[in-house]
Amino acid sequence: MKNRCGDCKYWGVRPHRPEEREIEGTHRVCGGVPGPGVNGAPYYNDRGESPENPESRPIAYVLDASDYHAVLRCREDFGCTLFEAEEITRYHGDGTTSKIKRKDFRF
Repeated sequence: MKNRCGDCKYWGVRPHRPEEREIEGTHRVCGGVPGPGVNGAPYYNDRGESPENPESRPIAYVLDASDYHAVLRCREDFGCTLFEAEEITRYHGDGTTSKIKRKDFRF
């Protein structure tokens, strides 16, 4: 399957703390799908409308009745159209580096 979450730059990225990446667990948070109040994301109602930004209609969002905190958690084999390949730095024996897409990385 193409565009798997395990190869996406958002998989395991905590929306409220992007500098802290989850590295364990079968179901990790997706930092690409907004949840209420996370990193300034607006609150959306069950019709995908936001009172803060009426013109905004996200492709996907997380809804929680408490309006406190909600995130999408998924396995690495899940996938969606928000996919963006993660770039990683590859270190070469001669001291040089190169950027490659995570899905293209092979040991």
